[in-house]
Amino acid sequence: MSRNKAPVGRRPLVPWRFQPVMNLPIRSSRSSLAQGTSVDWFVLDKLERPGIKPSPPADTSMIRRWSFTLTGLPPSPERIIASYDT
Repeated sequence: MSRNKAPVGRRPLVPWRFQPVMNLPIRSSRSSLAQGTSVDWFVLDKLERPGIKPSPPADTSMIRRWSFTLTGLPPSPERIIASYDT
């Protein structure tokens, strides 16, 4: 069977990029970590359904590691403080 053809008796599948954009409802969360963008809410919802608890927020050692990995430089003290204010 060709990848571009649907099985006999079914409609052809429309690629996701050609489907209309929909606003999905955001469910309320039981977690105290439920803050941030709508993407964060959807990720948290996927974790809560099977009963997985999200990890706690990263401490300063993770921020330092990310900074070294991405820039090769340590973060400034202002950047560390700013990462906790968001």
